[in-house]
Amino acid sequence: MIRVDTQDDLPIYRQLVESIRYEIASGVYAPSEVMPATRALARELDVSFHTIRRAYGILVEEGVLASQPGKGFVVVGPAALGKSERMELGARIVSGALQRMTGIGLDDSEIAYLMEEQRSLLDFDQRGKRVVVAAEYQELAEAALEVASLMTGNIVEIMDLESIDARLEADVILVPMSRLASTKSQNARAEVLGFQHAFAEESLMAISALMDRETLGLITRYPDAIGPVSQQIRLLTGFKGQILATAVSGHDIQVDTIAAASDLVIYTKGASRTVRRVGPDSWHALMELDIHLTTSSVERVRNLFR
Repeated sequence: MIRVDTQDDLPIYRQLVESIRYEIASGVYAPSEVMPATRALARELDVSFHTIRRAYGILVEEGVLASQPGKGFVVVGPAALGKSERMELGARIVSGALQRMTGIGLDDSEIAYLMEEQRSLLDFDQRGKRVVVAAEYQELAEAALEVASLMTGNIVEIMDLESIDARLEADVILVPMSRLASTKSQNARAEVLGFQHAFAEESLMAISALMDRETLGLITRYPDAIGPVSQQIRLLTGFKGQILATAVSGHDIQVDTIAAASDLVIYTKGASRTVRRVGPDSWHALMELDIHLTTSSVERVRNLFR
């Protein structure tokens, strides 16, 4: 996953170059594969598309990407850096990491432990395994994917729950706890692990404080989250009032209308860019409904790949 960090001293375009180079070297983007369009990637990372084009341009000069009319930027092959360049780049990355770890209060022994742990993850024999994540809705699957990608060091795929059967050739399958038993019975060859998710307590407390005559606005990224999230909110908070909901994928026409009619607006992480772009100066109370795996579920995923 291509990432940037606005808190990093390294310019964004250089972060992009290094991140894309790593993704190609690790096989996320294969030779001849078309890279994400500049404007689409800019929207995803919340940066200027000119910054994306600058990073792509550098990689074209390095021979990593090629610009093809009608297609965009296509992967040519992994970056072939010389030893001195690799050492210089590696030293900068390590130096930045050490400064950050020291800045948050880690001592030498804790830093050494973390460095060794991450090195062992790179060497771990689970790399190359096929890891699949499935959930009731896309944003929950993405939350599980983020944890699995971090813990396993593998490329993790998202699949529809109904697509998991005995024919699926996977080494590890992560599913919600409610589907653990049925998934195990459907696919005996894979290691099947169940996970549980939660919402931010601050948001749930705010919803609980609403009166039954008040209205809750819910903004998600994808439409498939509206039903399950609404049901879970009612179950967890006891809220019996009206819920007005919309998804921002493909449009954001209803967002302002729902916000204006709601006493409290909550939105998922995937909808945050649209929410920031459309509002929220004139909106009522606004909170992010963070969807995340529980601590125990994260630990189970970590232990599975140790």
